[in-house]
Amino acid sequence: MRGVCGLVSADQVAEEKKGHRSIDVASRDHPDLLGTSATVVTEKYLSAHKDIVKVWQRAETKAAQVAKANWQAYTAYVAKTGGYAPDITIKTTLKEQLPDEPFPAEGLKLLEGTKTFLVHQKLVKKDYTINSWLAPGARP
Repeated sequence: MRGVCGLVSADQVAEEKKGHRSIDVASRDHPDLLGTSATVVTEKYLSAHKDIVKVWQRAETKAAQVAKANWQAYTAYVAKTGGYAPDITIKTTLKEQLPDEPFPAEGLKLLEGTKTFLVHQKLVKKDYTINSWLAPGARP
């Protein structure tokens, strides 16, 4: 899980640069509805690649370290791949978005909030615990 968000979005900043005003901002007005990101893999793939969880988490952790150590190059990369102007990317991409470890407490809280929202909206038929959803060995 990476990318804990609670920030102004690039889309929002881009629209404000065009003169539009934001009247509702999730990070300000609805922090309980913020989300995060997670990597999903099938049971079949996990069975065939026993070390994938540890290898993936090491790669993500190293990538976050490299990005933080080379922040200017990282934000230039994000601007290029995201299609936003560099000034927008610099304003909306913060080092705190890149966790130092897999499954930080804040990320798990956001993931739980997303799941709860989906259950209440009946988009998930049966509630479950986040821990039951994680691959074996995913949490320290």
